[in-house]
Amino acid sequence: MMRPELALVTAANSMPAMTPLKPYEPERRFYQGLLQIAVACHHLSRGNQRGAILLLGEGRSALQTVAA
Repeated sequence: MMRPELALVTAANSMPAMTPLKPYEPERRFYQGLLQIAVACHHLSRGNQRGAILLLGEGRSALQTVAA
C-alpha cells in the first residue's frame, strides 16, 4: 500500500490527473508550486539537501508565474 504523501505527489505529477485542470492554469501552477515546496521541506527533513534545493527552486518559479 502506498503512503498517502507519495500518492499525493504521484497524482500531482501524473498527466491524466492534471488534464482536467488545463483551463485553470494559474491555479494548477499555484498548487504545483505549493506541492513542490512541501516536498522540498520533506526532503530537507530527511537530509536530502540537493533534492530540497532543486524543488524549492522549481516551487518558487511556479509561484512566481502565478504572482506575476
